[in-house]
Amino acid sequence: MKAYFDGAANSWMLRNPGKPIRTCNMAEIIDSAWTQATTLRNIQSAFTVSGICPYNRIVFSDIDYLPSSVSDRPYLQSSFPSVQTAPLQSEIPHLSLALPLTPSSIISSSTLP
Repeated sequence: MKAYFDGAANSWMLRNPGKPIRTCNMAEIIDSAWTQATTLRNIQSAFTVSGICPYNRIVFSDIDYLPSSVSDRPYLQSSFPSVQTAPLQSEIPHLSLALPLTPSSIISSSTLP
């Protein structure tokens, strides 16, 4: 895709000497590159190289997976801080969800004796 984009950008610059490539010109250039890059042959080749179709389980060797070994670490339960959650409303003794709140109940409960 990069080679096709470079070719399309060079072609555009030859057709428009002295003009810079602007954002509004990118759609035209990318369309040209995309059309050239997305051929049936290229798509089939990508599936073959990756071992997807036809299926090839040995397309990658152990060396290909070596860069990911940097993040291979044993999972230690104690290495993570414990997370405490807030209590549920039903666990808070002074809240009663059974009583509906009405203006009169709020006024009567907030008045001082």
